[in-house]
Amino acid sequence: MLGFERIALGRRVTARQVLDYFVEHGRLVVPIVPDDNEGVPSFDPIALKAVLQNVQHLVVWARYSSGPHHNIQPNPINILKPHQFLRQFLANRAFLECEHKREVILDKSYL
Repeated sequence: MLGFERIALGRRVTARQVLDYFVEHGRLVVPIVPDDNEGVPSFDPIALKAVLQNVQHLVVWARYSSGPHHNIQPNPINILKPHQFLRQFLANRAFLECEHKREVILDKSYL
């Protein structure tokens, strides 16, 4: 099971597997170089690199995600804290001089 069947099942598919799928179904032709050591033919490394890069561009162009994208949502309480601080800070400044609470300046990491 390769290619689009794996995508439909939600399994990870690499650009190399997409390349192999295209070669297997005759959509791409990559030059083959015979291997001297074992006699097993393999793809020309320079051509393979160029074709794989083009397949990677195709996958990105087709808007498939290229890896895990962790969408970390901030805690809503932490979003409200700076707004609450500014509201209280400005409300404190609006008081009369004798009713002011002490203002302590802290590092930005405390906000």
